[in-house]
Amino acid sequence: MAVIDGLPEIEVSIRINGSEDACIEYDDPDPPEVSAAVGSATHATSKVIESQIDATFSIHYKIQNRPDWVNDDDVLAVYLFLDGNPITGHVGKPAMINETIVSAIDCFWRQSTTPGKEIRKQFKFTPVRIVESGNERFVADQSITKHLGVIEVDVYRAKVQNIVAWVPTSTDLKNSREISETALKGRSLSHSTSFTEGAETDARTGRVSLNIRDGAMCVARFFFRYKPKTSLQIDGLIPRDPSPEHSPEPSPPSPPQTVANLPLADIMRLAQERLEQLGPQVKTEPGISAKREADEETDSRPRKIYKVDADGTIDLSDD
Repeated sequence: MAVIDGLPEIEVSIRINGSEDACIEYDDPDPPEVSAAVGSATHATSKVIESQIDATFSIHYKIQNRPDWVNDDDVLAVYLFLDGNPITGHVGKPAMINETIVSAIDCFWRQSTTPGKEIRKQFKFTPVRIVESGNERFVADQSITKHLGVIEVDVYRAKVQNIVAWVPTSTDLKNSREISETALKGRSLSHSTSFTEGAETDARTGRVSLNIRDGAMCVARFFFRYKPKTSLQIDGLIPRDPSPEHSPEPSPPSPPQTVANLPLADIMRLAQERLEQLGPQVKTEPGISAKREADEETDSRPRKIYKVDADGTIDLSDD
């Protein structure tokens, strides 16, 4: 809820998507230099809020009347401007003396093709589309970008002149959804305001015609600059999203273990365990066992000894 220092009697807030709570507001480091309304303000403040594509919004205000604001002759008039376009006005009637005025502006009334009907459209945020254009459009877009991205609420003292027939608007508002690239140069603007398709309802019969008092000087002026989350982060109004944590690099696989790295005792132990595991599976190949037994058999029979003479003659005698 935006409250101006020195003027606690007036509070204004923005609510998103039908919420019953005011959206979060941030102090504006770069308030708008130009108002969409005529005249200056005795009190003013500017806040920044987060906008989301296709999110609807409404403007809520609470005014604790002061004797010099609403009396038998004067009323309080609350005017709304979106992106520089005058949208509507509310009036605090003289009957509200010493009362707290609590109300909301949540729609735009447009003429219907059906007699006796009008179309009620809600406010919503929409993206800005950047287009190429010539010099003629550049000049027109420059006037739009002065107020693009701004919700403005002004409170005036006024005098009721009379009640006139209600005529809903049939003209289009300034198109702030398509802006030339040159007109946006150096400006961080990516959202604008628009309206929902709306619903048809019975047309109202009359409206109050007012005469603004105090030389068009308003009692209070509230600016709400709306921006997407990324822009709020770039401006340092909200912290940036934490970077995704990188998973640690996997450790390289350990080199395969070989017997060369083991002490002799471990090698023998492992070999023995392996032998015990393979013991029942060992098969004897045919002929190996018999050959081994033949080789290992000891011949106990006496062997004949032959003598060799000095000249190499072999003595074959039995002696």
